[in-house]
Amino acid sequence: MSSDNDPKQGCLVIADISGYTAFLAGSELEHAQGILDELLGDILKTLAPPFETANLEGDAVFCYAPAGRIRDGQPLIDLIEATYAVFMRTRERMELNTTCPCQACSKIPDLGLKFVAHFGAYAISHIGDRQELTGPEVVLVHRLLKNSIIETTGVAAYAYFTDACIDALGLAGVVPDGTAHEETYEHLGLVPGVVQDLDAAYTAHRHDHPVVVADDEVWVDMGWVVPTALDDVWAHLTEPELRAVWFESDGIHETGRDGAPRGPGTTQHCAHGRITTHHQIVDWRPYESVTYELRSPFGGRSRYMISVEPTKVGTSVRCRFTQVRGSNPLHTALLRGVSRISGLKQGLQHSNELLEEQLRATEAARA
Repeated sequence: MSSDNDPKQGCLVIADISGYTAFLAGSELEHAQGILDELLGDILKTLAPPFETANLEGDAVFCYAPAGRIRDGQPLIDLIEATYAVFMRTRERMELNTTCPCQACSKIPDLGLKFVAHFGAYAISHIGDRQELTGPEVVLVHRLLKNSIIETTGVAAYAYFTDACIDALGLAGVVPDGTAHEETYEHLGLVPGVVQDLDAAYTAHRHDHPVVVADDEVWVDMGWVVPTALDDVWAHLTEPELRAVWFESDGIHETGRDGAPRGPGTTQHCAHGRITTHHQIVDWRPYESVTYELRSPFGGRSRYMISVEPTKVGTSVRCRFTQVRGSNPLHTALLRGVSRISGLKQGLQHSNELLEEQLRATEAARA
């Protein structure tokens, strides 16, 4: 057994499948294990990267991200919500597709998912070909699974962010509809934090009509593969200070958030000299797709959708644009001429080159 003696700082997260014990009791093990394997596999694929798996613990995934691997602010919340959404879609698909009357298959709807997220020090111990995270903060994040959140708040599908996590990652004011909560543990003391209702967010989002660029609306459709992890690509495609670089703009500032997370209604104002274009988010599906309504200062409008998907070699990026439209026929004709297909494709290709260069610099700095 060996260990890294230097303690590291990072974000510690456990994704725990609730209802696991009741699900296994009296169930056919073969079916039960197949169901759990698929659900746990989806959780692992969605969280990594930026998280690295520390351990699989039966019904839970314990993972961590070294300090600096997760950007401050919204990305952690988006990632947890995206993981919950993937879990629920998989569970719902299983419910719809199964015709098996066995105990395991009949109990699929009883499975849920909850998260605890903390930030603190840890050490890495190597045991044979395995590694284990150790330290008081690692003990704490596991203790947090034994809590009174459901009894106190009535929320069963939750993410509990400790104050240490909120402070370290700049989540104050970003956790949507959070409820203050605290737990006390022997030898560990008081652990204050915020509870977020994941099911409420998922249910509201599920009933939204997605705003996309449909096949019959497409004017320009381009795709490419970036040899970089999905979470980094998503950040560079959506966060103003990073978008500004590959947009080659003088700067991008946001309005319409009022302290809330980035999402529908948020507008990013992109300055190019004396001209500013306005990109309003009209559909937001973290780590999957974002749709913008683009307004020019001359009255023209277009809608574009950026979708991302992990691949074996990086991340697939696809951009789809609608034709420019506007109330003034002369302005519309002028804008369509300026943004002709060939020019837009060249611009997208150039942006892709800048994006790849920017992502390489990010990875080099992290290394």
